[in-house]
Amino acid sequence: MKLQDSLYHITSKNVGESYLSYDIELEASHTNYKVNSQGVLVMPGVCIMLIAKELLASDPTTHIVKIIANVSADGIQLANMSFTCKQN
Repeated sequence: MKLQDSLYHITSKNVGESYLSYDIELEASHTNYKVNSQGVLVMPGVCIMLIAKELLASDPTTHIVKIIANVSADGIQLANMSFTCKQN
């Protein structure tokens, strides 16, 4: 299941010598989000791993991917996260 262009969209990409850095925007209305009893959006951890896997696969010579993700809806910032993945 490909998540790019449904759960997230790449807003910018920076290519370094041994890494790729992405800014992505997460789609707050995607069905993978669940709202807990406090009304907070929660993304399943497996989705975070799949995003990292898709972005790592975009360039087989890159061993590190840095990701900054933002969630917004109707111009309102709902959440953000950042993570770095290293390919073995």
